Amino acid sequence: MNHIKTLIAILTFSTISFAQKNKSQPVLTQPTYSSAKSALGFNFGLIKSAINLGVTYDSAKETGAFGGYFFLQTDKKDNQTVVVKNTMSFGGHVLLNLYSQNEWALGLRPGAGITIIKDVVNSTGSKSDATLITPTIRWSVTHKLTNNNDIGLELLQYWNLHNSEIGTPASDEVLSFVFRMPI
Repeated sequence: MNHIKTLIAILTFSTISFAQKNKSQPVLTQPTYSSAKSALGFNFGLIKSAINLGVTYDSAKETGAFGGYFFLQTDKKDNQTVVVKNTMSFGGHVLLNLYSQNEWALGLRPGAGITIIKDVVNSTGSKSDATLITPTIRWSVTHKLTNNNDIGLELLQYWNLHNSEIGTPASDEVLSFVFRMPI
């Protein structure tokens, strides 16, 4: 019986001591970025001399905000061979702030979109446009400027899950420069 009382006393005191708040440890909170204002972003990039242009919109700068995007990639030909295909993509996403400290932020925007790829050569050798419903993800690393604008890099990835005529790559990714401003 004494062993049970001793065990109960040890568990009670150890539980109380572990439950005490450690004041030297910072309290972890969900990262937020700037204010809850909506933001409009402009993207610009190059891939093998093909121009990439885009516009993104986030309804707020907090995690869980909805948004949308539009992306256009021009084609690039080398000796009449298509090196980069003309691509247009638009859709929606959800903003997830993964990291926000001082002036830097790491964001993730998973979503879905419609991607149109021009002049896809099919199995018969003829060309036609392909329209895909694709899952998308956008990774961004941005730095906040003094006037509440953001500047950084953004990587767009989208996957071809259902059209075998397009062939490889089954996914595509585009790295671009991004400038965001509150609206």
